[in-house]
Amino acid sequence: MKMHLQTTLPFLLLATSVLAIPTAKSACTLLCPPDEICVTDPSRPKQTFCVEPVICGGLVARSCKKGEKCVDDPRDDCDVKEGGADCSGVCIPDVMGGY
Repeated sequence: MKMHLQTTLPFLLLATSVLAIPTAKSACTLLCPPDEICVTDPSRPKQTFCVEPVICGGLVARSCKKGEKCVDDPRDDCDVKEGGADCSGVCIPDVMGGY
């Protein structure tokens, strides 16, 4: 998985299987290659990544690879907080340690 890192605005951690980015989905400011999307890690709000959109969670209940975690897909309007337990997400690196 290709990865680019940048700091951005804070987000909230809301769900268990798919971590939600409920209010500031467009706050990710990285300019990603055409085949990647910009996603913020809701548990580390200063970390944003350009990632290839690998779908996880949701109705398919697909897990991410080892070393990755599933977060809300910023491209949709599915809201985990508003009954969207079947919202799918995208896999991002599960970065440990400091910023």
